[in-house]
Amino acid sequence: MHPSSDMLAGDLLFSMAEPAKESGLQEYIDAEIVIEGLKTPTQEKTLCDTLEKLKGVHNVTIKNEKVSVQYEPVRLTEKAIVAAIQDAGFRITDQHSAPSSPMIDALVSGARSGKK
Repeated sequence: MHPSSDMLAGDLLFSMAEPAKESGLQEYIDAEIVIEGLKTPTQEKTLCDTLEKLKGVHNVTIKNEKVSVQYEPVRLTEKAIVAAIQDAGFRITDQHSAPSSPMIDALVSGARSGKK
């Protein structure tokens, strides 16, 4: 094969792979976890800081003893999130997860990159 043909094929593969990265659209999972006794702002901050340190976490929201965590399943598992919460001294009373909405993914990615 001619060297320039190899280069073109490689360039084409590279070009096809790049738009997915640039688009900011990624698959996220939304985990809802209920924490027993999560009452004080200090506890909420401790939990939020713990979760935000995990690679793959994109958003953490805490309200009324319920923690919502949006994360990348290719980088993080729900089991690892649960372990981090328990290791921080919190007790989980309920949990469930579901794929995140693609529209929400686009909005979160756009907000993080400063795009509107």
